[in-house]
Amino acid sequence: MVDPLRTPPRSRSPLFARASLLAALLLFAGLGFWQSRTFMVWSEEMIVHSMPAARVVEQEPDAAGLPVLEPSCLGPHAPWIVHSASRPTLNLCAGGRAWSIMIAPYFSGYVYWPFALLAPLHHDDAFALRRLGMLLGAASIVLTWAVIRRLAGDTAAAATALATAVMPCFLLVHATLEHFETLPWIWMIAAALCFLDCPGLAPKAADRGDDLPTKRLVLGALFVGLAIASNLKSVVILGGFVALALRLGASPRGIVRGQWARMGVALVIPLAPMIALSFLPANGYSDKSSGWTHTLADHLFSPRWLVSAVTGLVLLWADVASYFGDFIDAPGLNVVAVAIAIAALIFVLVDTARTLIRGRGCPVTAACGVCLLAFTAMVTLLYDHFPSNFTPLHTVYAASVALGAVRLARAITLKTKAIWIIVPVAAAAVLPFAWSSATMIRSMADIHVHTNADAERALSAYLGERVGEQIPVFTADVMLAGVLDSLSRGALETLRAHEFFNVCQPQKRNPKAPACVEDRWRRLLPFVVKTGARFVAPTDWSTWGSGHISYVPGLEQAAQELGYRVTLERTFATRRGLAVLSLYRIDAGAPPSREPEARP
Repeated sequence: MVDPLRTPPRSRSPLFARASLLAALLLFAGLGFWQSRTFMVWSEEMIVHSMPAARVVEQEPDAAGLPVLEPSCLGPHAPWIVHSASRPTLNLCAGGRAWSIMIAPYFSGYVYWPFALLAPLHHDDAFALRRLGMLLGAASIVLTWAVIRRLAGDTAAAATALATAVMPCFLLVHATLEHFETLPWIWMIAAALCFLDCPGLAPKAADRGDDLPTKRLVLGALFVGLAIASNLKSVVILGGFVALALRLGASPRGIVRGQWARMGVALVIPLAPMIALSFLPANGYSDKSSGWTHTLADHLFSPRWLVSAVTGLVLLWADVASYFGDFIDAPGLNVVAVAIAIAALIFVLVDTARTLIRGRGCPVTAACGVCLLAFTAMVTLLYDHFPSNFTPLHTVYAASVALGAVRLARAITLKTKAIWIIVPVAAAAVLPFAWSSATMIRSMADIHVHTNADAERALSAYLGERVGEQIPVFTADVMLAGVLDSLSRGALETLRAHEFFNVCQPQKRNPKAPACVEDRWRRLLPFVVKTGARFVAPTDWSTWGSGHISYVPGLEQAAQELGYRVTLERTFATRRGLAVLSLYRIDAGAPPSREPEARP
């Protein structure tokens, strides 16, 4: 038990803490590299990093009913700034690349520009970028270890680092390019380190200016601004942290007016693009906010949404593979990991309540509880649930388990005087999650939510061998936007028409969707197909449980009316032979000279 913002007495095991940190980093590297090769690549990864400029069909055709390409960063006369209906929303054009300023109205892209400077190493290949992006995972482990070591001691820090390295959710989001969910935590923890180095903020501290170094305060405010800029959802956690710190006695009264002004400027600077985008027409905020308003009204008085949210919280915590059970040959639920997750959740919530009521206690446990409560409330009220809504809690999961294990070991030690008990207790708490992670990674190789990593590699190689045919390749499903461009290392340049079709609201519950899709094909085919074209599509459009309708029947009907020939050229499968991606050949006029190869 420690007061917040006050450094606890250093425990006797600094060497153990450092060795555990190194072991955690090595564990994370091994499991993370394994994970990075198995999981499918999808469009949300491609939007994070600066990429060669894309060609995107606008949502609406022109006055004559013809499709129109969005302004692009392609070509010598490209504009400086491109505002797109798809993600990234706002791009800076330079060197034939799109440098995302805002990926979406609520999370920024400019923070990832340094990765683009290393393009000669990764060649914009998603799998190479994943390996490079794991540096952010390592940074998250180190920074979290440092903060917990300051507030709860070496043993808690060591246990947290090891638990983080094997936690299924942490591995999944850091071994893929979901940086918009992971980077905010790094900025928040970096800010916490800055504020912890300001003794004047501690409870009962004297209001002395030399205890509140301006550089630390300003740097901490800058990190807070970067966290919000990286994902606006960070305010849910940040608000909870501020409220907790004030409840536990942290005092900002010693901060003088000049320091507040500098901190305000540092906070706002990273948010400038986000603020500017809010003033642009069709900025995207209105649709998101109206959707949240509808969901809030629907969920507010319905307990089943709270049950669904808590189930998703625990499922992502303990056994990600079971979440994808409909799309892979998933093993049975890891009951032991689920039981530990539930026990850790109960422990953290009880300890948080005790800490908040008394106004003193363990700030780390209370911080975990605030995160869990705040995010569960947000997901319950604003989202139709997927467990993935809880990915920002990736490190909180690990810290909750580790702190519970340390508290249990200390209680046993007080009764038995067996100091060594921490080792078996920590191992019993962490190993089930390590097993769950290994199971998850093995299972992820067969995932086929619209697509699959092995199928993507095979499709990219197949099309790369046929680049010389100079037949355009286009996609219409948002999951595939930019994926082939990345995996071909620049050899392919696909045309993206997902927004063009998305206006049809292509769901089974929409009776007008099939006719709308067919009409869109009538407009698009003459625009894309001169002599021939290739169309990449998921084999099963209904995966992911979205009720999405297939675009293929509409394609075939429109092609028949317009005199085009549509042929299934080839399908691409998972390693177990399940076809997940289909490649269609569309020819104008006379059929191709040879019968295309079709494989199941």
